[in-house]
Amino acid sequence: MFYRGWTPNCYAVGTTLLVPEPLNGYTLAENHRFQSGVRRISTNPFGLRGPAITKAKPHGTRRIAVIGGSSVFGYLVSDGEEACRVLEDRLRANGYTVEVINGGVPGYNLIQSGHRYDSHISPLKPDHVILYLGWNDLVYLLNETPDVNIVGLGSCTSAMERMAAQSTLYGLVAHKLLNRTAEFNPSPHLGSQPTEAGTRLFLETLQSSVLRIQRSGADVMICSQVMLAHPGISEAAKPYLAGHGFAADQAIVLGLWLHDTLQQFATTNDIPFIDAYNEIPPTTEMLGDVIHLTVQGEANLAAVWEREIIKLWPKQ
Repeated sequence: MFYRGWTPNCYAVGTTLLVPEPLNGYTLAENHRFQSGVRRISTNPFGLRGPAITKAKPHGTRRIAVIGGSSVFGYLVSDGEEACRVLEDRLRANGYTVEVINGGVPGYNLIQSGHRYDSHISPLKPDHVILYLGWNDLVYLLNETPDVNIVGLGSCTSAMERMAAQSTLYGLVAHKLLNRTAEFNPSPHLGSQPTEAGTRLFLETLQSSVLRIQRSGADVMICSQVMLAHPGISEAAKPYLAGHGFAADQAIVLGLWLHDTLQQFATTNDIPFIDAYNEIPPTTEMLGDVIHLTVQGEANLAAVWEREIIKLWPKQ
């Protein structure tokens, strides 16, 4: 079943979870706890989704960090069900001593994720970093005049609204009366295909992100994003791609462009490429909306990551 926008519970957690941050506009609250009838979400003292870890990497432990937006964060699933946690569980079950760092923040694009890597992830000394990205970068890819100082920023709700969200009444007002639904397709004021300037900014940002990760001592892997914007989508699911007057067929073209561009970049720069876009089918079993995975989809993505990560490691 596809989700059309957030439930009241998701509105509340999204409101209380995100707090102001000067560089990116917002970030995840530290030590956040949220539980409802449908979802459980928590962050650790570093403001990362997942259990508490130490800043210093334990001896003999490999650390894997996954960078991206809400698709990395685990937008539709509870703690323990997001791909990062599932990957950690799978690797530990196979005898590896490992910690997987969930570096995802809802709404973040590559520019914001780069800032977050420097401030939150690099100090934790990951050995491997997976860049799982694409769809959120359309905000500047489709823009004729993208500005890195503008497109890399976001915003969160006011302190008053964050306080109000602690009440169940908030969900009723926000979701039912104000009809705040989440849209994941590009806004209509943008173009329908990547611009020359947007493409240049995307590739430059991707290159700088790879370099900053490598300079921090970590290996980089690029993973294409699982999404409905795929030629294999069923006709029944196509309406979920059309938002703000944006054509479903054009969204599929953009999905292919993102996949092909990431794959070409990885090949050109001799970076391992994980083709989750084509390995995980764009079905209702795997995706709860345009880009966010179901519990089954998260499990499948973790399995794909595990297979590719193990290729880099000596056998136990």
